[in-house]
Amino acid sequence: FDAYVNVVETGEPLLREIAYARDGIDVYLRVVAAKTGDGFAVSFADLSERRRAEEAIRESEARFRELSEYSPMFVWMADEDGRVLYANRLMVDYLGGEMRDAPTDPPRWPLHVHPDDVDDVWRTFYDAAAHRKPFSQELRYRRADTGDYEWHFVQSVPRYVGDRFAGFMGTAVNVHSRHLAEAALRQSETRVRESETRFRLAS
Repeated sequence: FDAYVNVVETGEPLLREIAYARDGIDVYLRVVAAKTGDGFAVSFADLSERRRAEEAIRESEARFRELSEYSPMFVWMADEDGRVLYANRLMVDYLGGEMRDAPTDPPRWPLHVHPDDVDDVWRTFYDAAAHRKPFSQELRYRRADTGDYEWHFVQSVPRYVGDRFAGFMGTAVNVHSRHLAEAALRQSETRVRESETRFRLAS
């Protein structure tokens, strides 16, 4: 009531969003009031559906962040130019420092990738962005604590805001142990072949 009185006395319109829950009615309203002559006119718009949708989005984002923060793998989100918008705690701790890029800055993630892998990562990213398709690849990230590079398997899917392509979200799993095992197996097979060759020559 006081707000309506102020509209009449000052001529300044009123625009307010309010929750109304009385007499069995539970809605979220946009109220617009404007002075007309010696009185005022008021219009109401029911924003309940929009409000519920916004709350559902916030809850979904909160669940995503809660799950990703406790995930045993890297979880990240990037824009269409490769700038990191979000990285979970595991990824931040592994790579060291803040991972989120400013909207106008060049992406910083290449600083954490093995120099021999950077160009291939960019080619894969740009091809996926051009065709709006998922991508996967293996690359080497540098550990912040030791400076060593370890292999990771990256998987990503396109991300949309409405109908607009907005980049990618994805995960990265440490597969360095597998690479070490495969390298050891190759060395073992090489030694076996060399031994067989020496045996045949000796015979």
